[in-house]
Amino acid sequence: MGRQWHWLALAASLGGCSDEAPQGQVIARVNGMDITRRELMTEVRAQGNVATRDVAAVQGLLVQRLIDRKLLAAEARKALVDRSPDYQAERRRMEEILLANQMATRLSGQIAEPGPASIDRYIANNPHMFAQRESLLVDQLDFDPRAAEAVPGLGRMPTIDAMAKALSAAGMMAHRHEVMLDSRAATAEGARLLHEWRVGDVMLVRGGAQALIARRSSSSDREEQRRAARMALMQQAQADMVEALAIRLRRDATIGYQPGFAPAVKP
Repeated sequence: MGRQWHWLALAASLGGCSDEAPQGQVIARVNGMDITRRELMTEVRAQGNVATRDVAAVQGLLVQRLIDRKLLAAEARKALVDRSPDYQAERRRMEEILLANQMATRLSGQIAEPGPASIDRYIANNPHMFAQRESLLVDQLDFDPRAAEAVPGLGRMPTIDAMAKALSAAGMMAHRHEVMLDSRAATAEGARLLHEWRVGDVMLVRGGAQALIARRSSSSDREEQRRAARMALMQQAQADMVEALAIRLRRDATIGYQPGFAPAVKP
């Protein structure tokens, strides 16, 4: 009996289950599953726009979300969802993405800070991101790409209104909404096209069409520009390091392809 009690106690300690009230790093417990401060902070970071200093304002909602997710995950395991091929493939994909992103973050620790000259040169070479930065309010109509076959002449219609009416008459689903575009997020060529876009003109895009409603200058002060330029340079350096590592790993790896699945060789 003593040996059996020993193994039961060990299993309970390894499982992290306890009848004690949550304390310390454990902030909540549901059906014996601990929710920790680290999990909460990971959830906060996943929100993107929520500042860490605002945790107290949102932590109740986020803890509830963690509890619901753990309960749903437990229910899914009961239903053997975790044994399905689709789940296994998606789990492997998400794990690989997470590991690759963590590797990229680790590499970023090796990046040297860009100097003032590099920052000033970046600002001068990318005016669409800084001195000539623009924000554009756009009327966007999303629709199935096959709609062009169902509605002849759709791409030549002069207004979003006309396109929306034609799609509705043809029984095609469409979603109309307003979006903001920022020239800072565009390439130099993309920013040039945005700058030449006239109010009211319709532009076909992947998955729909857009018409420019209004534009305004979004140029910021010099300090904000320097902060943004530094961040862009750091991100580019990180991307370059990741690409260099991937190239080296591919070179050293043994890779085989079934016919027709190899990537095209760049000229």
